[in-house]
Amino acid sequence: MPQKSTNQLIGLGVLALVGLFILYEIWPYVVGFLAVVGAAQIYRVWRNHYGR
Repeated sequence: MPQKSTNQLIGLGVLALVGLFILYEIWPYVVGFLAVVGAAQIYRVWRNHYGR
């Protein structure tokens, strides 16, 4: 295996690990944000349906 391919493979592996670590760290914030967005949409539909 040429040296350039090995270095690219190692770099790609490190990049994947860093990406997974970042995703693991921010996952609670992503879930919380999606929950707030979902609650806002439910409230909007409820308000429009009941005519407030």
